[in-house]
Amino acid sequence: MSDNPYASPQSVDSGSGGPDQGMMLAKIAAPAIAVLVVGILNILFSLFGVGSSALTMAGLNPLAEQQKEQFEQMRQTAGPEAEFVNIMTKVSEIMQGPGGLVSNLITLVVGIFIVLGALKMKRLESYGMSMTASILAMIPCLSNCCVVGLPIGIWALIVLMSADIKQSFVNTSTA
Repeated sequence: MSDNPYASPQSVDSGSGGPDQGMMLAKIAAPAIAVLVVGILNILFSLFGVGSSALTMAGLNPLAEQQKEQFEQMRQTAGPEAEFVNIMTKVSEIMQGPGGLVSNLITLVVGIFIVLGALKMKRLESYGMSMTASILAMIPCLSNCCVVGLPIGIWALIVLMSADIKQSFVNTSTA
């Protein structure tokens, strides 16, 4: 038992020179599962985006056709702003087609990495990968779930940066 009255009760040693492994696994479980959920959602949204982009490129996406019709109506009523509508149309075609496919494939790979990092975090196996997964979950351009991923990533980082959790990762890598 520590003489420090302000010490966290989770930092109790197990007698082996480090924090109790079971306690540390319990402490990391909730943020690891939350990051895992963010990664899974990222993968699902990315798969939907890949499918949508592929359908658009094949000319089979009815929503893309509706949007083209809306742009044409805007172009007819725009007058001097017609050039802006033309630019919006081109950007939309790129982002719904090949640009969307590439960006969704990138977020799919990032989602897979987030899932793998969360699984490593849950088992206290790879501190670097766990930190990277938490950070990637927060980045808007790399994660489809940035609104949810930002607070969850911050929570996971705070837990990961605690001294006893860091030491648990070191202990499992040397054991």
